[in-house]
Amino acid sequence: MNQFKFKTLVALLPCYLLATHANAAPLSIGASVIYAESPYRGGQDRYIPLPVINYEG
Repeated sequence: MNQFKFKTLVALLPCYLLATHANAAPLSIGASVIYAESPYRGGQDRYIPLPVINYEG
């Protein structure tokens, strides 16, 4: 679980640094990750990246 927290922190750190610029324009672009843990022993956990595009017009 520590590896998951580290990867999440590394993935979200640029989002926090660029968050102030996203509010200045009506179009914002970001990223999200879905983590799915395998219910089976030895199964592969999945990380599914999702783009986030928001337009306020």
